[in-house]
Amino acid sequence: MNIAEMRDLVFLRKNVKSQFELFMPLLYLKFIITFLVGAFWITFITVLAERFGSRIGGFIAGTPSTILVTFFFIGLIQSPQIAAGATTITPAVMGVNSLFLALFVLFSQWGFWRGFLGAFSIWFLLSALMVWFGVAHVVTAILWCVFLTIVGYVILKKLNVPPSGRVSVHYSPLALLFRAGFGGSMIALGVVMSYFVNPIFGGLFAAFPAVYISSIFILYYSSGLQFVRAIGMPLYISAAVGVLTYTLGVRYLYPAFGIGWGTFGAYVIAVGMIFLLYWRSE
Repeated sequence: MNIAEMRDLVFLRKNVKSQFELFMPLLYLKFIITFLVGAFWITFITVLAERFGSRIGGFIAGTPSTILVTFFFIGLIQSPQIAAGATTITPAVMGVNSLFLALFVLFSQWGFWRGFLGAFSIWFLLSALMVWFGVAHVVTAILWCVFLTIVGYVILKKLNVPPSGRVSVHYSPLALLFRAGFGGSMIALGVVMSYFVNPIFGGLFAAFPAVYISSIFILYYSSGLQFVRAIGMPLYISAAVGVLTYTLGVRYLYPAFGIGWGTFGAYVIAVGMIFLLYWRSE
């Protein structure tokens, strides 16, 4: 290696280090905000479900939360166009995550842990295959989402778990703190692991159904298995429609209006669709 090549290599290493040092504070900020959003959201939706019943709680729980933070920071750290491009695989991932919820309700009729481990095993397999083979076009991702969502809906419809009314739970400060810490940690775990493990497992953790897992664990230990199974259908419908419409909103609004107005517009569209579904199902 000659002197010029050595000088270029040193410059390249310094430039990469400089870019990494600029990027890391934003990554830490994303981790902190994701933890706080997750902590608040999981606590809020679980308390809401117990106070007002599985139907209302399930529909509100499906509104976009952590995915909002994810795309916002991709747009902030890189660009709105890159964030829009990152939505390509999201519908397919959402389809797999929705199927996880439906399979949990199916398998949990034989016990909570059988339900969770059975659903998680299938989620892991399908997610690994999706990450390994990749999804190159948004239309393909939407078709996968539609197919998997229909499969899950048929499962839940056949099970026909009746809705559950409000349950009486004593909310001590320690109990609420545990909900916040557990929910925030589960959601932040997906963010951290998606950045710091190898690409295959990073892709899996980026698709981690943290909101579903946090919610079913907390509600199971506070309100029982029947209540968790009852929240499955409204949460399933709300999340499937909400996340899909929000993702498509990001895809087309971010490049046109930027991350601020794009986030606002996509969220309004998603919440509007969820409210319409709730109103029509009355």
